[in-house]
Amino acid sequence: MNQRTAEKVEKVRELRYDCLRAAAVTAIIMVHAMPIDTLGARQWWFNHIMTPILLAFVGVYFMLSGMFILGRGTEDIGEFYKKRFISVGIPFLAYGLIYYCYNAWADGVRLSVPAHILRYLGQAVTAGIPRAGHLWFMYAIAAFYLCAPFLARMVKAMTDKELRFMLLLMLGIHTIETAGEITGLDVKPWAQFVLYTGWVYFFLLGYGLKRLCRKEQFPVFAGLAVLGLVLEVGADKYLPGWIPQSLISLRLW
Repeated sequence: MNQRTAEKVEKVRELRYDCLRAAAVTAIIMVHAMPIDTLGARQWWFNHIMTPILLAFVGVYFMLSGMFILGRGTEDIGEFYKKRFISVGIPFLAYGLIYYCYNAWADGVRLSVPAHILRYLGQAVTAGIPRAGHLWFMYAIAAFYLCAPFLARMVKAMTDKELRFMLLLMLGIHTIETAGEITGLDVKPWAQFVLYTGWVYFFLLGYGLKRLCRKEQFPVFAGLAVLGLVLEVGADKYLPGWIPQSLISLRLW
């Protein structure tokens, strides 16, 4: 296969993934419209059933990113960073600037243009733009892209057995962290030093599921999803004090 043919194969789009990405973006927008306070039983049930479903699409979006980016390998690191800065970095900076200008106007901040530029860049770098807490999503994406060329090389060098073991190990660490929040046993002083914790797990999981799983296993994952939803709603209803603080924070953004 020559280079031109390889490029054409790489550019072939799969409609199912485009639809899933569109559904994920829609769900992420919809979750911001969900009311935190409910007025009656019907609204409570609707809120507590739909919210975890919509929030799950945050992980789905990260998984799709990892599936495509890590699957390609990102051989040319410089070119990879250049493309992502153009497609993600510049729009993010422009969108953040809109928020900054509004905040400066609303808060009555009066500075020179150079001072405003430095202040904006400082807020953008430290994720401190007021009224823009939802931009955490873009900081996560930027962090994934920064690591992606090296993660791609790592996972491609692994055997299927090694990749499966790493994903299960990461899942175990997440489980311990969540259980620690529920039971009041803080394990983050040591867990924070473990490589690849946090949302990057979903980034790696997207690639891992594509490589390791078969279509015949879909009913198993569907069943686990339903079980997770039942446990989530049940915990909201009967054990609200056991909801991890990290999940509460995620709902509030």
